[in-house]
Amino acid sequence: MGTFLPPIEKPKGLIMKLAFYFIHRQFGKVFTPLKVHSARLPTAFFLFYGKVNQLDKKLSLPVEAAMLIRRQVTQINVCEFCIDTQRWAASKMSIDPAKLDALENYCTNNWFTDRERAIT
Repeated sequence: MGTFLPPIEKPKGLIMKLAFYFIHRQFGKVFTPLKVHSARLPTAFFLFYGKVNQLDKKLSLPVEAAMLIRRQVTQINVCEFCIDTQRWAASKMSIDPAKLDALENYCTNNWFTDRERAIT
């Protein structure tokens, strides 16, 4: 399925040009959400993206629980890119990606504790 908006292959602003360059250098391609969504945002909005990481460090919730909540929201919103990136992030954090995949059946699956069932 294509995107509703056409991807921006060559951004105009310096910051976006740098972002495209470094992401392409690191991953071999520029991700579609960056080309479709982020390239259209005002530059000041990226300050908010940086704050998300700072706020994550202040969470009193266990990392795995936060990951499960984010995955649940992602599944509700049906963002395939987000689902893929969360699987990648989970494997980097030594969280079994199969547990994220089993989230659809969290009520009956033995992988989830009662606390995890309550938050999801």
